[in-house]
Amino acid sequence: MDTEVTDLVCVFDPEDIETQLKMSYVISVGWDKKINIWPDEKEEEVEPSKILPQGGQAGHLDDIMSCVYCLKNGMIYTGAHDGTIIAWNFETGYAKYSLHQHDPTCTSKNYIKEAKSVDQLLIMDVRDKLVSMTADQHLRFWNLNELSDTKQPSFKFHCKHPDDDGLTAVAVTKDNDIVVTGDTSGQLKMWDISDVDLDEQTTDSKFIEKYFIIAHRAHINSIQIVEEKNIKSDRFIITASNDNNINLHRLSNGVLIGQFGQANGWNIHDMSPYENKKPRYVREWYLKLKARMKQIRAQKEEGESPSKLTEGRQPTQVPT
Repeated sequence: MDTEVTDLVCVFDPEDIETQLKMSYVISVGWDKKINIWPDEKEEEVEPSKILPQGGQAGHLDDIMSCVYCLKNGMIYTGAHDGTIIAWNFETGYAKYSLHQHDPTCTSKNYIKEAKSVDQLLIMDVRDKLVSMTADQHLRFWNLNELSDTKQPSFKFHCKHPDDDGLTAVAVTKDNDIVVTGDTSGQLKMWDISDVDLDEQTTDSKFIEKYFIIAHRAHINSIQIVEEKNIKSDRFIITASNDNNINLHRLSNGVLIGQFGQANGWNIHDMSPYENKKPRYVREWYLKLKARMKQIRAQKEEGESPSKLTEGRQPTQVPT
Protein backbone atom coordinates (compact mmCIF):
# COMPACT_ATOMS: atom_id res chain seq x y z
CA MET A 1 0.00 0.00 0.00
CA ASP A 2 1.43 3.37 -1.01
CA THR A 3 -1.05 5.67 0.78
CA GLU A 4 -1.61 6.41 4.45
CA VAL A 5 -3.55 3.88 6.50
CA THR A 6 -5.93 5.65 8.88
CA ASP A 7 -7.58 2.72 10.69
CA LEU A 8 -7.22 -1.01 11.28
CA VAL A 9 -9.90 -3.42 12.49
CA CYS A 10 -9.57 -7.08 13.44
CA VAL A 11 -12.50 -9.32 12.47
CA PHE A 12 -12.23 -11.64 15.44
CA ASP A 13 -14.17 -12.30 18.64
CA PRO A 14 -11.79 -13.25 21.48
CA GLU A 15 -14.71 -14.40 23.64
CA ASP A 16 -16.12 -16.78 21.02
CA ILE A 17 -14.33 -20.14 21.00
CA GLU A 18 -15.95 -21.23 17.72
CA THR A 19 -14.83 -18.06 15.93
CA GLN A 20 -11.26 -18.61 17.11
CA LEU A 21 -11.16 -21.84 15.10
CA LYS A 22 -12.04 -20.01 11.87
CA MET A 23 -10.05 -17.64 9.70
CA SER A 24 -9.70 -14.12 11.11
CA TYR A 25 -9.17 -11.00 9.02
CA VAL A 26 -7.70 -7.52 9.30
CA ILE A 27 -9.49 -4.61 7.62
CA SER A 28 -7.50 -1.52 6.65
CA VAL A 29 -8.77 1.81 5.33
CA GLY A 30 -7.02 5.02 4.32
CA TRP A 31 -6.43 7.82 1.89
CA ASP A 32 -6.87 5.58 -1.16
CA LYS A 33 -10.64 5.49 -0.41
CA LYS A 34 -10.59 1.69 -0.43
CA ILE A 35 -11.37 -1.03 2.12
CA ASN A 36 -8.72 -3.76 2.09
CA ILE A 37 -9.63 -7.08 3.75
CA TRP A 38 -6.55 -9.12 4.62
CA PRO A 39 -6.48 -12.77 5.78
CA ASP A 40 -4.71 -13.04 9.13
CA GLU A 41 -2.19 -15.70 8.09
CA LYS A 42 1.27 -16.63 9.31
CA GLU A 43 2.88 -15.98 5.94
CA GLU A 44 5.45 -13.18 5.73
CA GLU A 45 3.53 -11.56 2.88
CA VAL A 46 -0.19 -11.74 2.15
CA GLU A 47 -2.46 -10.15 -0.41
CA PRO A 48 -5.92 -8.72 0.31
CA SER A 49 -8.68 -11.28 -0.16
CA LYS A 50 -11.08 -8.45 -1.07
CA ILE A 51 -10.73 -4.79 -1.99
CA LEU A 52 -13.89 -2.67 -1.75
CA PRO A 53 -15.65 -1.16 -3.58
CA GLN A 54 -15.71 -3.77 -6.30
CA GLY A 55 -17.54 -4.41 -9.54
CA GLY A 56 -18.01 -0.76 -10.45
CA GLN A 57 -19.75 0.12 -7.17
CA ALA A 58 -19.72 3.66 -5.88
CA GLY A 59 -17.82 4.17 -2.65
CA HIS A 60 -16.38 7.08 -0.71
CA LEU A 61 -15.33 10.17 -2.66
CA ASP A 62 -12.96 11.38 0.06
CA ASP A 63 -10.33 9.83 2.32
CA ILE A 64 -11.66 7.10 4.62
CA MET A 65 -10.80 8.00 8.22
CA SER A 66 -12.44 5.27 10.30
CA CYS A 67 -13.77 1.75 10.20
CA VAL A 68 -15.52 -0.71 12.50
CA TYR A 69 -16.84 -4.26 12.12
CA CYS A 70 -20.06 -5.44 13.76
CA LEU A 71 -19.95 -9.09 14.83
CA LYS A 72 -23.73 -9.26 15.27
CA ASN A 73 -24.75 -8.37 11.72
CA GLY A 74 -21.54 -8.98 9.77
CA MET A 75 -21.37 -5.41 8.48
CA ILE A 76 -18.36 -3.14 7.93
CA TYR A 77 -19.00 0.57 8.59
CA THR A 78 -16.65 3.21 7.18
CA GLY A 79 -16.51 6.96 7.79
CA ALA A 80 -14.83 9.51 5.54
CA HIS A 81 -13.26 12.94 5.80
CA ASP A 82 -16.33 14.53 4.17
CA GLY A 83 -18.72 13.13 6.82
CA THR A 84 -20.08 10.25 4.75
CA ILE A 85 -20.77 6.86 6.37
CA ILE A 86 -21.24 3.69 4.31
CA ALA A 87 -22.27 0.20 5.47
CA TRP A 88 -20.73 -2.78 3.62
CA ASN A 89 -21.66 -6.45 3.73
CA PHE A 90 -18.54 -8.33 4.85
CA GLU A 91 -19.45 -11.59 3.10
CA THR A 92 -20.52 -10.20 -0.30
CA GLY A 93 -18.51 -6.99 -0.38
CA TYR A 94 -21.43 -4.87 -1.56
CA ALA A 95 -22.33 -1.46 -0.15
CA LYS A 96 -25.69 -1.88 1.57
CA TYR A 97 -26.58 1.72 2.47
CA SER A 98 -25.23 5.22 3.07
CA LEU A 99 -26.18 6.54 6.49
CA HIS A 100 -25.35 10.20 5.90
CA GLN A 101 -27.79 10.82 3.06
CA HIS A 102 -30.82 11.77 5.14
CA ASP A 103 -29.12 13.71 7.94
CA PRO A 104 -28.10 17.14 6.61
CA THR A 105 -25.92 17.78 9.68
CA CYS A 106 -23.58 14.87 8.87
CA THR A 107 -21.82 16.63 6.03
CA SER A 108 -21.93 19.93 4.14
CA LYS A 109 -20.31 21.80 1.29
CA ASN A 110 -17.85 23.27 3.81
CA TYR A 111 -17.17 20.02 5.63
CA ILE A 112 -13.47 20.80 6.19
CA LYS A 113 -14.15 24.18 7.83
CA GLU A 114 -17.06 22.72 9.79
CA ALA A 115 -15.02 19.68 10.92
CA LYS A 116 -17.41 16.97 9.69
CA SER A 117 -14.73 14.27 9.35
CA VAL A 118 -15.87 10.93 10.81
CA ASP A 119 -12.69 10.23 12.72
CA GLN A 120 -13.91 7.24 14.71
CA LEU A 121 -16.66 4.63 14.64
CA LEU A 122 -17.49 2.10 17.35
CA ILE A 123 -20.16 -0.45 18.20
CA MET A 124 -22.21 -0.47 21.41
CA ASP A 125 -23.12 -4.16 21.57
CA VAL A 126 -25.42 -3.99 24.59
CA ARG A 127 -27.50 -1.11 23.20
CA ASP A 128 -27.25 -2.18 19.53
CA LYS A 129 -25.87 1.18 18.41
CA LEU A 130 -23.29 2.36 15.93
CA VAL A 131 -21.50 5.46 17.25
CA SER A 132 -19.89 7.96 14.88
CA MET A 133 -17.55 10.66 16.20
CA THR A 134 -16.87 13.82 14.24
CA ALA A 135 -14.26 16.48 14.85
CA ASP A 136 -16.98 19.10 15.53
CA GLN A 137 -17.48 17.39 18.94
CA HIS A 138 -20.63 15.49 18.01
CA LEU A 139 -21.44 11.87 18.73
CA ARG A 140 -24.19 10.31 16.64
CA PHE A 141 -25.89 7.09 17.67
CA TRP A 142 -27.44 4.91 14.96
CA ASN A 143 -29.81 2.03 15.69
CA LEU A 144 -28.19 -1.12 14.27
CA ASN A 145 -31.53 -2.92 14.12
CA GLU A 146 -33.18 -0.29 11.93
CA LEU A 147 -30.45 0.98 9.62
CA SER A 148 -31.34 1.80 6.02
CA ASP A 149 -30.70 4.48 3.43
CA THR A 150 -33.44 6.63 4.94
CA LYS A 151 -32.56 6.20 8.61
CA GLN A 152 -31.30 9.14 10.65
CA PRO A 153 -29.36 8.96 13.94
CA SER A 154 -31.55 7.98 16.86
CA PHE A 155 -29.58 10.33 19.11
CA LYS A 156 -27.05 13.16 18.78
CA PHE A 157 -24.88 14.71 21.46
CA HIS A 158 -22.40 17.60 21.58
CA CYS A 159 -19.57 16.75 23.98
CA LYS A 160 -18.90 20.31 25.21
CA HIS A 161 -15.12 20.31 25.02
CA PRO A 162 -13.56 23.81 24.67
CA ASP A 163 -14.63 25.58 21.47
CA ASP A 164 -11.11 25.66 20.03
CA ASP A 165 -10.70 21.88 20.37
CA GLY A 166 -11.91 19.05 18.19
CA LEU A 167 -12.81 15.54 19.27
CA THR A 168 -10.07 13.06 18.40
CA ALA A 169 -10.98 9.81 20.20
CA VAL A 170 -13.85 8.05 21.96
CA ALA A 171 -14.27 4.79 23.88
CA VAL A 172 -17.12 3.05 25.66
CA THR A 173 -17.26 0.46 28.44
CA LYS A 174 -18.53 -3.07 27.79
CA ASP A 175 -21.79 -2.35 29.61
CA ASN A 176 -22.25 0.77 27.42
CA ASP A 177 -22.86 2.94 30.50
CA ILE A 178 -19.63 4.99 30.35
CA VAL A 179 -18.28 7.04 27.44
CA VAL A 180 -14.82 8.63 27.41
CA THR A 181 -13.92 11.40 24.93
CA GLY A 182 -10.55 12.98 24.12
CA ASP A 183 -9.61 16.15 22.26
CA THR A 184 -6.87 18.00 20.40
CA SER A 185 -5.49 19.61 23.59
CA GLY A 186 -4.94 16.29 25.35
CA GLN A 187 -7.99 16.60 27.59
CA LEU A 188 -10.15 13.66 28.62
CA LYS A 189 -13.80 13.69 29.66
CA MET A 190 -15.76 10.85 31.26
CA TRP A 191 -19.53 10.64 30.79
CA ASP A 192 -22.05 8.54 32.70
CA ILE A 193 -24.82 7.68 30.20
CA SER A 194 -26.45 4.88 32.20
CA ASP A 195 -29.76 6.80 32.39
CA VAL A 196 -29.74 8.03 28.81
CA ASP A 197 -32.27 6.56 26.38
CA LEU A 198 -30.36 6.61 23.08
CA ASP A 199 -33.64 6.34 21.19
CA GLU A 200 -35.09 9.43 22.85
CA GLN A 201 -33.32 12.76 22.19
CA THR A 202 -35.07 14.48 25.11
CA THR A 203 -32.92 12.48 27.54
CA ASP A 204 -29.69 14.23 26.48
CA SER A 205 -29.63 16.11 29.80
CA LYS A 206 -28.84 12.76 31.44
CA PHE A 207 -25.38 12.73 29.86
CA ILE A 208 -23.52 13.36 33.14
CA GLU A 209 -19.96 14.72 33.19
CA LYS A 210 -18.10 12.83 35.92
CA TYR A 211 -14.73 14.51 35.35
CA PHE A 212 -12.73 16.53 32.80
CA ILE A 213 -8.97 16.10 33.15
CA ILE A 214 -5.69 16.98 31.47
CA ALA A 215 -4.40 13.60 30.32
CA HIS A 216 -1.68 14.74 27.89
CA ARG A 217 0.07 17.83 26.58
CA ALA A 218 -1.05 17.26 22.99
CA HIS A 219 -3.62 15.65 20.70
CA ILE A 220 -5.02 12.33 22.01
CA ASN A 221 -4.86 9.75 19.24
CA SER A 222 -6.43 6.72 20.88
CA ILE A 223 -8.42 5.69 23.97
CA GLN A 224 -8.78 2.13 25.22
CA ILE A 225 -10.74 1.07 28.30
CA VAL A 226 -9.31 -1.92 30.16
CA GLU A 227 -11.89 -4.20 31.74
CA GLU A 228 -10.59 -7.58 32.84
CA LYS A 229 -12.38 -10.11 35.04
CA ASN A 230 -9.20 -10.87 36.98
CA ILE A 231 -8.60 -7.19 37.84
CA LYS A 232 -10.82 -6.26 40.78
CA SER A 233 -9.19 -2.96 41.79
CA ASP A 234 -10.75 -0.75 39.09
CA ARG A 235 -11.23 -0.30 35.37
CA PHE A 236 -8.60 1.71 33.53
CA ILE A 237 -8.08 4.10 30.60
CA ILE A 238 -5.07 3.82 28.29
CA THR A 239 -4.44 6.89 26.12
CA ALA A 240 -1.87 7.51 23.38
CA SER A 241 -0.94 11.03 22.32
CA ASN A 242 1.10 13.19 19.96
CA ASP A 243 3.25 14.06 22.99
CA ASN A 244 4.80 10.60 22.41
CA ASN A 245 3.45 9.20 25.67
CA ILE A 246 1.07 6.40 26.59
CA ASN A 247 -0.64 7.02 29.92
CA LEU A 248 -2.74 4.97 32.31
CA HIS A 249 -5.58 6.51 34.35
CA ARG A 250 -8.19 5.07 36.67
CA LEU A 251 -11.60 5.05 35.01
CA SER A 252 -13.47 5.60 38.28
CA ASN A 253 -11.93 8.97 39.11
CA GLY A 254 -9.41 10.01 36.42
CA VAL A 255 -6.34 9.68 38.66
CA LEU A 256 -3.09 9.16 36.74
CA ILE A 257 -1.47 5.81 37.53
CA GLY A 258 1.62 6.31 35.40
CA GLN A 259 3.29 6.45 32.04
CA PHE A 260 4.30 3.38 30.10
CA GLY A 261 8.02 2.86 29.46
CA GLN A 262 9.26 4.58 32.61
CA ALA A 263 11.54 3.19 35.32
CA ASN A 264 8.80 3.18 37.95
CA GLY A 265 6.05 0.65 37.35
CA TRP A 266 2.83 -0.09 39.21
CA ASN A 267 0.78 -2.97 40.56
CA ILE A 268 -2.53 -2.91 38.74
CA HIS A 269 -4.13 -5.02 41.49
CA ASP A 270 -3.22 -2.61 44.31
CA MET A 271 -4.61 0.93 44.11
CA SER A 272 -3.75 1.90 47.70
CA PRO A 273 -0.83 4.17 46.61
CA TYR A 274 -3.31 6.26 44.61
CA GLU A 275 -6.19 6.54 47.08
CA ASN A 276 -5.24 10.08 48.18
CA LYS A 277 -4.22 11.35 44.76
CA LYS A 278 -6.42 13.73 42.82
CA PRO A 279 -6.91 14.03 39.07
CA ARG A 280 -5.40 16.90 37.14
CA TYR A 281 -8.68 18.64 36.41
CA VAL A 282 -9.10 21.13 33.56
CA ARG A 283 -9.02 24.47 35.43
CA GLU A 284 -12.28 25.91 34.12
CA TRP A 285 -14.13 22.67 34.89
CA TYR A 286 -12.53 22.48 38.34
CA LEU A 287 -13.71 25.99 39.24
CA LYS A 288 -17.26 25.15 38.14
CA LEU A 289 -17.05 21.97 40.18
CA LYS A 290 -15.99 23.83 43.33
CA ALA A 291 -18.86 26.26 42.85
CA ARG A 292 -21.32 23.35 42.53
CA MET A 293 -19.95 21.68 45.66
CA LYS A 294 -20.18 24.95 47.57
CA GLN A 295 -23.81 25.24 46.49
CA ILE A 296 -24.54 21.67 47.62
CA ARG A 297 -22.98 22.29 51.06
CA ALA A 298 -24.99 25.49 51.47
CA GLN A 299 -28.21 23.69 50.57
CA LYS A 300 -27.46 20.89 53.03
CA GLU A 301 -26.78 23.38 55.82
CA GLU A 302 -30.13 25.01 55.10
CA GLY A 303 -31.83 21.61 55.10
CA GLU A 304 -32.68 21.71 51.39
CA SER A 305 -32.28 18.94 48.83
CA PRO A 306 -29.77 19.56 46.02
CA SER A 307 -31.20 21.28 42.95
CA LYS A 308 -31.48 19.60 39.57
CA LEU A 309 -28.38 21.53 38.54
CA THR A 310 -26.22 19.66 41.03
CA GLU A 311 -28.03 16.34 41.32
CA GLY A 312 -25.98 13.43 40.00
CA ARG A 313 -23.16 15.63 38.74
CA GLN A 314 -20.67 15.09 41.54
CA PRO A 315 -17.49 13.32 40.41
CA THR A 316 -16.43 10.08 42.04
CA GLN A 317 -13.64 11.96 43.85
CA VAL A 318 -14.57 15.40 45.12
CA PRO A 319 -11.65 17.86 45.42
CA THR A 320 -11.32 20.14 48.41
